[in-house]
Amino acid sequence: MPPVPQRLGVYGGTFDPIHNGHLHVATEALRELALDRLLLVPNGRPAHRSGACLAAPAHRLAMARLAAEPFEAMEVSDAEIVRKGISYTVDTLQALTEQRPGCRLFFITGVDAVAELPTWHDPERVLALSSVVAAARPGFTREWLAERLPAGWMDRILLLETTHSDTSATEVRGRIATGASTEGLVPYTVLRYIHRHRLYRGEEPGRPPSNL
Repeated sequence: MPPVPQRLGVYGGTFDPIHNGHLHVATEALRELALDRLLLVPNGRPAHRSGACLAAPAHRLAMARLAAEPFEAMEVSDAEIVRKGISYTVDTLQALTEQRPGCRLFFITGVDAVAELPTWHDPERVLALSSVVAAARPGFTREWLAERLPAGWMDRILLLETTHSDTSATEVRGRIATGASTEGLVPYTVLRYIHRHRLYRGEEPGRPPSNL
């Protein structure tokens, strides 16, 4: 049995779909934060997203697993997919704290999401359970984030200065819908999965895989 990691990254997001920008953040977090392992945690029912995800939870989970396969220190958690109700970060962190006592958690998400931290469910508990890491995309600064958080909160947040281009899942979906090239934006295995299940084409997607 492998040893329990002492420094565990928890990277949450809709991953609709997961793309190379996400993977770049994950690999930089592993290196910059000296993490033992990193969990990709696709949201089930995101609390801070207007409208439903375009791909079913099972599809987003399957794509995350395909993307993580080449990375030895990366794994995918289905905790928020199988848990009923809205996906609250605090519940995921509480469960991991109980499952892995003594492990330090680093919750990683986009800087724009961290800017909304005061509106999250029980944000003080999130900060108590983990070191919150804001993955900064080009154009976002520490000062920009500090202006959007209560006084003193910025001292409790780590900023991960990533160097990837400002790729978004919205851009990827738009390119797939119009047949434009996604070269360099999405792992090949994920793109093949998207085409096989006819995702993001404005059509009714195929049945989600049942092997959760």
